[in-house]
Amino acid sequence: MEKYDPLAINYKMDTLEDILSIPVPTEKFELPDDFMDSIEYVLQRKATEFKKEGDMECAIACLEKAVEIIPFSPMPYPDCFERLEKYLKLNNQWDEAEEVSLEGAKHLLLSSFLLSSFAFRASFASFTDCTAASISS
Repeated sequence: MEKYDPLAINYKMDTLEDILSIPVPTEKFELPDDFMDSIEYVLQRKATEFKKEGDMECAIACLEKAVEIIPFSPMPYPDCFERLEKYLKLNNQWDEAEEVSLEGAKHLLLSSFLLSSFAFRASFASFTDCTAASISS
């Protein structure tokens, strides 16, 4: 399996075969300096282009690949699941749309939990730093 590289510039996305050949990471990764250069972001933009061109197969493939990558990304991209569900429905793929809807709900719950957990830890750390500083003065 090809090693995952988060930079979109390193991948072709012109055909269905190109999109399907993009590897999926096996562990969390750091975003490039500009998240708009990341493959999962660019795949979502390419999906829009393919949809405008009437190529729903490639549009859906872009979003499906992005959805595979997103769990390893530091960015949650919650709308990606909704867009994939919408594109599947536009393409009359109702069963697949239902599956994506359920998967998107799970992803949103997990992302919300992780973000609130992070915010709580940051607040608690700030509080304990302030409390320790006031005790020592």
